[in-house]
Amino acid sequence: RYYPLAFGVACDRAECEFVAGHLDAANEQLEQLSARAANRVDLARVACLRASLHTSADRLEQAIETALAYLRLVGIDWSSRPTDRDVRAEYDRLLAQIGGREIESLIDLPILVDPEWQAVVDVLLAFLPAARFYDSNLHALATVGMVNLSLQYGNCDGSCLAYATLSQVAGAHCLDD
Repeated sequence: RYYPLAFGVACDRAECEFVAGHLDAANEQLEQLSARAANRVDLARVACLRASLHTSADRLEQAIETALAYLRLVGIDWSSRPTDRDVRAEYDRLLAQIGGREIESLIDLPILVDPEWQAVVDVLLAFLPAARFYDSNLHALATVGMVNLSLQYGNCDGSCLAYATLSQVAGAHCLDD
């Protein structure tokens, strides 16, 4: 009767099934939870677990589609096979956001407190391993996208990995001039 508690316990149970190696049971529970999620934050939690489950089961396409379907709900419409131009456009957006700031100023960004945008970063973080093996441009787009969200809304736990991975992405995809 108390949705937050019931939903949280059900997610924890699905996660336990996943960690215990009962992937089919976990996936079935997560599908049911996805249909019952009352908001985007709860839906993101389910999407993160589903992406992790599919990645661990080597079902990369399903992991990617799970994450991309969630991202579409929040207005981020990416292809599972983005082009070099798509990555460059996101990187150019990053450069515009940085503007004349020194790189050291990133530490002074506020903490990301908006739960919906935190949920978006969490989903990007959850599907990053699958993206790495599925499509290098998708991995690059997700990494640059996480940095852009950090610059726009503030730093969070996922920002650290995004900043650390950005140099690899920029070197491989964006530094053509």
